[in-house]
Amino acid sequence: MSHLEAVILRKSPRREADLVFEVYSRQLGLTHFQAKGVRRNGAKLKSGLDVFNLVEVDLVGSKYLPIVTDVRIVDSFSLVRSDLKCLRLAQAAAYILGKSVEPNWPEMELWRQTLNYFRQINNPTATAVQLRHSVYEWCYQFLRLNGLATPPPRDEVLISRLFRNDYGIDLAKLL
Repeated sequence: MSHLEAVILRKSPRREADLVFEVYSRQLGLTHFQAKGVRRNGAKLKSGLDVFNLVEVDLVGSKYLPIVTDVRIVDSFSLVRSDLKCLRLAQAAAYILGKSVEPNWPEMELWRQTLNYFRQINNPTATAVQLRHSVYEWCYQFLRLNGLATPPPRDEVLISRLFRNDYGIDLAKLL
């Protein structure tokens, strides 16, 4: 049995009542696990396994993907799911992590930066300028940690151009 602290990035259906989750965890980096029976009404694990929750999960090994046995919500990032602008920012980060990070390759600094990013966009008092700064700071740190030569974080135009060309994401449209 293993224990993970992770942010749930995406979930997709599998079979009749199961879901597969893509998460970014402190211990394993980008990884996947499955939850049996969570699409049924009254499932025990259903409430904790929501997208963009910071959770602690207990997993047991299986033939294909590890299976969740228990989940505890550390932070639900409720503003992220209730505010459309914050949801778009979180989805962009999830997309970038899912497409760019090597599975099962933990990077502690990227974990800290990503967790800090989710906490910043979940701040109800954050202004549009602060959200914009959070996006550009996280993008800069992401590029820096992946060894890409980038401009300093205050040059928002060049960072925007890099992400639009490399990932197809126009950061200006997110804000």
